Amino acid sequence: STLEIRADNQSQTGEQFIAEGNAEAERVNDFLKADTITYETTSQDLTASGNVKYFNQEISIYSRNATYNAKGLGEINFSKAKYYKSDKSASGNAEEIFIKKNKVALI
Repeated sequence: STLEIRADNQSQTGEQFIAEGNAEAERVNDFLKADTITYETTSQDLTASGNVKYFNQEISIYSRNATYNAKGLGEINFSKAKYYKSDKSASGNAEEIFIKKNKVALI
């Protein structure tokens, strides 16, 4: 799906696109917000840092950092995160949270 990135300040150096200040990355089924989002145009990998917030229909996640590996696994990884299930069936802290094909794994 199409990825839209917005921020207060945007710059690009070669293949690296940097969005800083109220940075947002949005696709059809999910939304990511952070202080800084770095997107590699060739690999389509994304890194978010600082006050990371992620939302989809099933879960909300809050962490310091997140990474998205587009070509390898198509997986989003959050470290030392808090999570809240949208149906209020679970919440808590996790060392690692992985989302792949809209499936959530907590570690």
